[in-house]
Amino acid sequence: GAAKGPCPFAGAAAPTDESAALWAVDGDHGFLPRSPPADWRTSREPLFLCVSRLAKAVPFACATRGTFRSLVDADAPKFAAIDRNFVAGLRLVDAERLRSLLAFVAAAYARCDGAAASPRPGTLGDRRLPADVYAALGHVSERLGRPRKKMCYADCVLYNWTDESAAGHWAEGTRGGAASLVARFLAVSEEDAFWKLLLAVERTSPRIVAAILRGREAMRLRAADGLGAALGDLRAALRAASEAHVFRPGPAGRGERVVMRRLRHFLFPAGGTDADLAAFLYTGDSALLPACWKFLGAPRAPPGSDLQATRDAARRTMPGPHRDFVDSLDAKTSARSFVLGLTSEDRRAPVHTLAVVEAEYNGCLDELGRY
Repeated sequence: GAAKGPCPFAGAAAPTDESAALWAVDGDHGFLPRSPPADWRTSREPLFLCVSRLAKAVPFACATRGTFRSLVDADAPKFAAIDRNFVAGLRLVDAERLRSLLAFVAAAYARCDGAAASPRPGTLGDRRLPADVYAALGHVSERLGRPRKKMCYADCVLYNWTDESAAGHWAEGTRGGAASLVARFLAVSEEDAFWKLLLAVERTSPRIVAAILRGREAMRLRAADGLGAALGDLRAALRAASEAHVFRPGPAGRGERVVMRRLRHFLFPAGGTDADLAAFLYTGDSALLPACWKFLGAPRAPPGSDLQATRDAARRTMPGPHRDFVDSLDAKTSARSFVLGLTSEDRRAPVHTLAVVEAEYNGCLDELGRY
């Protein structure tokens, strides 16, 4: 048979700062892309059409054992054209779309034996990608500064959409159009609803980032009242994130929970657990919760724990600016350190101001726990 490349979702790619043009973090965009994702539906580029066709076939071809892999194997020689020179000439938005679709194709090829609702014992595991497909994924990962060649949160949530009205970014409260799913693993509406649920949460990230930035500025100025106000804004933004993450009532909501477990087979190697899935979706590749924890100065997971290992590994699959933003939040300059410093050293702040800061800080922790 054809030569096979290394097992997908392993290895490393050199980071780059180029993605700042699309993923720079601020209070207007949060962790959302700064422009709507690329729409290839009218593209005439043969390679784009090839990758799009394979990604579109995933839900249906994976339903029959071997069918999807045969489709990829047949098209694998075409992927040799996706080399460093080709990827270097792409617009950044097209490179992001290419990586997202390649990640879906790679995950489906590696793990499509888990697509059935009740897969047979012993069938789950990773299948090595054709060498040209693996190389293409590596080249685009290198261009985008994603050190690990694996499915990441940006691939399946942050960039897996087209904006139907092309009306700007998708921040909460803007008049952006309906987001339409591009790639999926399962041919069920509950999967679409689940990814949209996570996108709805990310739409609250501009408010969260804005509150964090205001809080950091207040701490720089040693303004306890300003920090209290920023923490109040963060508490309200975290509540909005919790309210955005609501499963639909009745059987539909139960279906979304079942879909989460079926998606696990595509997102993780054999042996992946529900805890692995939860860590990936909520405390891993998405910078939203890690940024909140670090800004507040909340305790880390125990060293050496699976949760902390997942968090540390996930930083390598975030867009570079997201990773930089999380890294910029230092424990020594966290809200917790500031609060402790005020109560033990800075007696100039009014007692009421300190009480507000502490109450809002605890309120943020409560909202994080609620989420």
